[in-house]
Amino acid sequence: MGVTAKIEGLKELQQKLDTLPKKLAKRILRPALQDAGEIVQQAAGVRAPRKSGTLTTNIVVKVTVHNDLAADVKIGPDETSFYGKFSELGTSPHDETSKDGKTWRHPGEPARPWLRPAFVESVDGYTEALISNINGGLEEVAR
Repeated sequence: MGVTAKIEGLKELQQKLDTLPKKLAKRILRPALQDAGEIVQQAAGVRAPRKSGTLTTNIVVKVTVHNDLAADVKIGPDETSFYGKFSELGTSPHDETSKDGKTWRHPGEPARPWLRPAFVESVDGYTEALISNINGGLEEVAR
């Protein structure tokens, strides 16, 4: 499950990051991406289904910055709340078996998106956070 966003128009910031040593650029980029991801995480927590309430508190942000300064930010339910994907994407009809061996046909569940809409509605917030954090990191390095 994933949504990809490519933020364009940040060529000046990218050029400044490219002039820095990789380790230093990663030190600027990682927290900026973490903060941006947390904005989406909060919006997702508000939109997540609340049957038990567990899903809302188990949405995680994982940031990976590669050596070429390309990065991945994964936001979604952790392993204990795996069922959040079923709510987001829906399920097709399938057979289920109970502990006592009885089998029945589950009709499936319609998709009830909560993560993708949270991503879309928070685009301005996470873009602004990303830009301001990278600028702040660059200014700090320049001192």
